[in-house]
Amino acid sequence: MSAKDDDNGCLSKFCFFKNTKKGSEYENLELDGFMSYMHRKEPSSNPALRGDLSLVSNAKGADGRQGNKIKAEISREERVTNLHVIEDIYYSTVNRSEGGVWKSYDPSAFKPIKLNMAKGSCSQIHLVQHIASGYLGVMKVIPANREFNAKAELNVLAECTDSPFILQLIDAFSLERTSFIFLEYAPFRSLDDLTQIADGIGSEKCMLFALEILLAIQHLHGRRILHRDIKPENVFLLISGHVKLGDFSSSTYLDPKTNKARGLCCTYMTRPPEVWNYEYYSYPVDVWAFGISIYNIITNTWPIVHASQERQIAHVNRADIFFSNLFSADAADLITRAVQTKPENRWTISDLISHKYFHTLRDPFPAPYSPSELMEMYSINHTMLEELTFIQDMVARLP
Repeated sequence: MSAKDDDNGCLSKFCFFKNTKKGSEYENLELDGFMSYMHRKEPSSNPALRGDLSLVSNAKGADGRQGNKIKAEISREERVTNLHVIEDIYYSTVNRSEGGVWKSYDPSAFKPIKLNMAKGSCSQIHLVQHIASGYLGVMKVIPANREFNAKAELNVLAECTDSPFILQLIDAFSLERTSFIFLEYAPFRSLDDLTQIADGIGSEKCMLFALEILLAIQHLHGRRILHRDIKPENVFLLISGHVKLGDFSSSTYLDPKTNKARGLCCTYMTRPPEVWNYEYYSYPVDVWAFGISIYNIITNTWPIVHASQERQIAHVNRADIFFSNLFSADAADLITRAVQTKPENRWTISDLISHKYFHTLRDPFPAPYSPSELMEMYSINHTMLEELTFIQDMVARLP
């Protein structure tokens, strides 16, 4: 990782974009506004309930008893109707698990809304509601034989609670060595779902998603963490239309002495040459997987995929990628910079963030799809019919 990949780059000066033209020169525009927007107090997954948040925030400045009274006035009936209630309400009801520490799990504290709502490679994923607060979230249940992986995932999540580009840890529990990780709810699932529904979203709509994914990776790399499974399925789409990176079951910390890691990682389609060749690797594994994933999001096809593993490895080792007219020149160049066979030739995350592909982004940085557009698109997804009522209510309450 270069010096440019430190956390300061992510949180304050992550990129310079071209602004309005003045004579023959361009002004550099620092996107502090975008960062401030993404770091705002309201959970980005729940802008529909800003009124409730304002009510609670105002109560905090008053007498504590008065604050509790106001919170109590958000009735149980309203919580059931809204389902996804702001995190402040949850935190006022329970003592949150801090610093990667497990709490004892009480099943009676949660009401199942939809069981097995998504597939997990080694976990069960359920949509549940915290009964006391009404907060709607995702419960990831990890079996006892994956206890080590669960602990590693919790540690990573606990380090990333200050990033607006990473799916947020709400709480963590254990019961008889089974681990329960309570996460914020992304109603529109993942970019894999969106990509398949839209049959590829194109270069322009992919732009902001790509930037937000890069900022999430930069946050991890600034803490010496490799995600090791960057792919559309692990990028989650919020009610706001923005995305967050999630699923840290494959993540690992780099060895502090060698700055390297080893072991099989990434999926078949996103695995870089150094992993196929059983070499030690570092930050560039996430860069390669990012480039392959962006290609998939734009076109709904994989750039390198063959049923024969031997042929797959051969294509990967040559970085055989072809671009159709679905790609803008800048999008193709971004992917090319990331998908280089030699890790040292791949651009760093900070370099990619500064790529000209992102130069046309402008304040107020609207999400590529509005919540109403997403709602209409997802209405054809029969596996989500049980949730569409909840999502429709959330979308209806957006400002």
